[in-house]
Amino acid sequence: MGHVAPGSGQAFDRQRVPDGLGRRWDVATDPRHLRPQVRVAAGRDPNPAKAAIDAQTVKGTEAGGARGYDGGQKINGRKRHLIVDSLGLLMVVRVTAASCDDGTTAPQVLAKLSPQHRVRLGEVRGDGTYNNRTLDRYLARESGGYQVTVVERPAGAKGLVHLPYRWVIERTNAWTGKYRRNSKDYERTTAAAEAMIQVSMIHLMLQRLAPDKTRTQATFKYTRKPMQKATKLSR
Repeated sequence: MGHVAPGSGQAFDRQRVPDGLGRRWDVATDPRHLRPQVRVAAGRDPNPAKAAIDAQTVKGTEAGGARGYDGGQKINGRKRHLIVDSLGLLMVVRVTAASCDDGTTAPQVLAKLSPQHRVRLGEVRGDGTYNNRTLDRYLARESGGYQVTVVERPAGAKGLVHLPYRWVIERTNAWTGKYRRNSKDYERTTAAAEAMIQVSMIHLMLQRLAPDKTRTQATFKYTRKPMQKATKLSR
């Protein structure tokens, strides 16, 4: 049965509304115009010279759609493949089932880099999962003007080791994870899941361009007294 949209005078089918809204939402949530503005405001060139690629596995819900099991993380859900610039700002997002391999899916992610992204881009850094033959064949076939560099821990290293550029994309995952909608994958389709990541980054970039001066941050305080150092018992 058709329904009339307020002020439109036209009937629409309720069953078709979510799909139509999803398509318009996907087009509207393109942050490519905001990212250069944020970079210029930070004193950087509008187009990045370096980027980072990584994938994050998140739990799925009963919403349905594509999903899988990540044996390494032991998580049943979806995987978010991201490419970010040196400031951690989103360049590309692709959501797949969690069972998809990072390196094998990388060509699909890199293929989404637009000509604007590639103006100055010379290097994309990732972890050891991008030592992948499928990715190597793609890079040999496609001339994107950039190279993919694998940054791994030095052999025999112990403890905390600072790996250049790897932490940048981990910080981006932390930013998007602060939004409740991204705590799990609640979306029915992977396209909607990608749009939610883009919406989160749009909000973050708008806050940087026009911060809310009336917003005050709560004063930090311990929820309980700090634990005192243990002292040796004298005998």
